[in-house]
This record gives sequence, C-alpha cells and structure tokens, in this order.
Amino acid sequence: MGLFLCQMKRLDHCLCPWLFLLVFFLKESQPREILLFPYQPSRSVKLGDRVTLNCNSRSSRGATYEWYQNELNIALMNDPRMIRENNTLKILKTKLYHTGVYQCIETRKGREIQKQNRYVLLNVEGKCNKASINIKPYRGKKYPVGINLTLDCECKSSATKRIRWFRNGVRVQPKKKMITLDGKRLILNNATYADSGNYTCRVTVYGFHPSWSRKLEFWVGTAPKIIFHKGGFMKLAPKGQKLKFPCRATGIPRPKITWYYMGDKYGPRVLTAKNDSDFRVYGDGSLEMMNYTAEMAFEFVCMARNVMGHAHINVDLSTPVKISVAEDIKAVDGGNLVAPCKALGTPKTESFWTDKKEFT
Repeated sequence: MGLFLCQMKRLDHCLCPWLFLLVFFLKESQPREILLFPYQPSRSVKLGDRVTLNCNSRSSRGATYEWYQNELNIALMNDPRMIRENNTLKILKTKLYHTGVYQCIETRKGREIQKQNRYVLLNVEGKCNKASINIKPYRGKKYPVGINLTLDCECKSSATKRIRWFRNGVRVQPKKKMITLDGKRLILNNATYADSGNYTCRVTVYGFHPSWSRKLEFWVGTAPKIIFHKGGFMKLAPKGQKLKFPCRATGIPRPKITWYYMGDKYGPRVLTAKNDSDFRVYGDGSLEMMNYTAEMAFEFVCMARNVMGHAHINVDLSTPVKISVAEDIKAVDGGNLVAPCKALGTPKTESFWTDKKEFT
C-alpha cells in the first residue's frame, strides 16, 4: 500500500520507506484473535502481544459468559489488561503471568438452560522475570556428607529455555554417578565437600538476554569432633621444664585448632606461636609450655572449628593442694588457742576450719 501511494502521487523517494514501515506497524499491531471453537488445545503468543479470545462464532444475543484463568474468575481479578466484552476476552498487552488455561462458560436460557465449556492453553513466550534456585531437601546452608541433593532452576516463562549451571563461577559438567543434569535440575549424588560452594543458574530464552539467578551457597561436610587430648592435674614442674598438651580433631573440612588461656597471669587470650616465649602452638594442634611455673597453672581451652560447626575441650592445669597443720599445739586453760593451717596449690586455694562431725 505504501509503495502504491509513492507511485501514484510521485512522492519523493526518501518518503517511501517511512510509509512502508507505518503500514507494516499498523498491520503488526492488530490483536491476535484466538478462537476457542473448534477446540484449541494450546496457542502461543509473544510477550507484549494483544490477544482476543473468542468464545464462539454465533451471536452472543441471549447468552451470558463467564471467563476463568487457571480456575480463577477473571471478573474478580481486577487486571486492567484483561477486558471482558460479551463473548470475547481481550488482553491488551500480554505479560508472563497471563500464561495459563482459559475457560469460557457460555449460558443460554430457553426452555432449558444450556451451558457449554470451552478451554484453551495460552502460552506467553518471553524472557523470564527472574531465575531462582530451590534446593531439596532444604536444611539451610549445611548438609552431611553422602546426602543426595536436587537443585531446581525456576524461571517463569513458557518459552523454550536453555539452562546452564555454575559453581563458583565455573560451569558445572555432568559426572557419571555423581552429577546429573536433568533439564532444569542439577542432581548431586552422594555429595562431598568438593560439591560445596556458590551455585547459580543461567536461563536463556531465544531472542532475549540471559537471566541469572542469585547465588545459592551451601556446605557439605561434618562438624568437628575432638578425639585425642590430655588434661587433668599435673604436679609442679621444675622451672624451665617443657609441658606439651596434644589436641586432635576430626571433621570435613579439616578443623582448625585454636588454644585459649583463661588464667590470671596473662588474662583471657588466644595462644599462638608468636605470643611470647612461654607458649607454642604447633600445626598438629598441640600446645607446648616452654617455661612452666606455678603462676601459669589455670584453665586452657582447645577449640576445633570448621564451616560445619565447632567443638572444644577444657584442660585444667593445676597443682595438687597440700595442707600443713602444726602437730604439737599447746593450749592453756582459759587462754586463746592458735592453730595455724596452710594450704598450698595453684590456682589459689582457700582454707577454712570445720567440725569433723560434718564429714561423718
């Protein structure tokens, strides 16, 4: 038509393309009419298309119509893009949420009330709003070794999608009996610590830019468990003697061992190999006291940590209590009696007198 006008009125050549595009736009902007008769199993439209659903080809006189989307009455949905006019339903500009099963109920009154139901599945093809990941079974961010995990990449779009999975920014590839890619699902069989990390999925719909999900972080492993330690009471060692306390722990990933001193001499603090010349902490988790004195005696804590949790054990380093009482005490009738009692031990020991009967 645009070309015809150009030839008839001999317009300048540069105007012809504009007229052609105008006619093309008017043609494309016409609403797509979808008839629900005869039965249409499904129809697909593009995101943003104008669509008219027609319930029948007969006159609508004497008939009433009800429209439903996914079994919800459209009259109650208050969607400004959906307009009901007798036997037609107009969708002015389709969105992804317009995808679904549409039902038209036609009622005609006469000697007998006649009702007819017609259905159509409308698919709106376009870029998904936002991809998201769901993990099953859901247990937060920590999972035991050996569990089977299923990650679903959800994206609201009826169009054909291509899904790719990434862990820590690297594309996930299938592995026999370990990692399975089943459409939108990523299945981790007998998960190990190596499966831990940040997971994302990328969804690509033809003709649109890819949509990325948020990162889903989780860990697979076991919490620490202390399996070897040495504690209890120790006798006073000569000045300068070295004392060593081993501490071992299991866990996946390997736990980090940290020693804490809870005594009075240094105050609560973390012990490291660089604290001073009195303590050393080695890579195998053991604690060594370089110059043991009675002042150092107090409580030490061995703490094992990893991403799955923590465990600790208390080590009490003290000296046995020694009580000394004068054996020969002379008393004078009517005079004051002094009975000295000395208690030695570390940490500082309190002493008091009591009647022997209280312990019998």
